[in-house]
Amino acid sequence: MKRIAILLGLFLLIIVLSTGVIFAATHAPDNTTPNHTGNSNDNPEWLNSGWRFWASTDTAYGEFICVEVHPQGDAGNYVRQECAYLQDLGGGEYEYQCDIFTDDVPAAFQSTTVEYQFFVDWDSNDCSQGNNFSGFNWNFNTSPNAVSLQAMHAAMPTFVWSSLAALLAGGLGAAFWMRHKR
Repeated sequence: MKRIAILLGLFLLIIVLSTGVIFAATHAPDNTTPNHTGNSNDNPEWLNSGWRFWASTDTAYGEFICVEVHPQGDAGNYVRQECAYLQDLGGGEYEYQCDIFTDDVPAAFQSTTVEYQFFVDWDSNDCSQGNNFSGFNWNFNTSPNAVSLQAMHAAMPTFVWSSLAALLAGGLGAAFWMRHKR
């Protein structure tokens, strides 16, 4: 009887391992993006080009967290990206950073509302085998104003210094002209 139980247990283990029925993550990844970006909303960090999302969950060895994005109203035009493991948060939670479109944001994802979700994947490097999907609970606007405002902010010191230099040069030129005009 003991041998039959052991053989049955081994048989069931082989079936489970060969079909991939075991999933270690017990819940969908939590979106921690607002905590990292400082936004009260769920907007990711703008990477000039692309976006950075943050998530945490209770993954096990061999599992990966992925982010999936698509333009609102165009669910068939989605992109999935594997997230990078960062640290153990304690209590069985692990933190992940998800960077997407770091080379160039495709036209379909520009000047629109983008929806996103997280999920657990067990097939490394392609995010094609997933479970524990969080659902598309979050979205953000990718209008040109959001991007150009940040780009303008980065260029502002150069603009200010250039303007001050032009004013100074103009003032010195006017003073020189007025002095030699007499």
